[in-house]
Amino acid sequence: MGANSPPAPPARVPFAERLQQLNDRVTDTAALVVRLDAEIGVCERGVDNTCGRSAVEAPNPWLAENGVKCVGHSTHEAFEGAFCGYWNSPTNPDAADSAERVELLSEDGAPWCYAEDLTIAKCSILAERTIRSGVFELEVCAFTPQHAPAPHPLQADPFVSPAALK
Repeated sequence: MGANSPPAPPARVPFAERLQQLNDRVTDTAALVVRLDAEIGVCERGVDNTCGRSAVEAPNPWLAENGVKCVGHSTHEAFEGAFCGYWNSPTNPDAADSAERVELLSEDGAPWCYAEDLTIAKCSILAERTIRSGVFELEVCAFTPQHAPAPHPLQADPFVSPAALK
């Protein structure tokens, strides 16, 4: 056979033998998963054990640092100011240069949300989600219909008369 010849057809294997090969492969793969899980210490989630990021790294995005609820808390809305984010900056700390990063991670530049009484509530500067969030994260909500929030009074169009809304 030449170098450009097609490969030989696969050898025929009786069905029972092939089924046994696949079952052996499943057993071997399951044993490998158990062994690798033991090596890396997979977290077993339970009532007394939380897996993943800590509460400091991944707090509820609709709660400000002092436990005050953001306006989007009860409905999990995602419009600007409804949850903790760097709403005054088009750059998040992960994308900022070092000087801007220092400013964004300070108490004055901290992420914030509107509290339910419409005051500004400061949020944690340690939350990984807010470190990577910014005003451009809203584009996901704006252009994906299933993520689009319901209209909220803070977003009312100032050019539409109240009578036209009835």
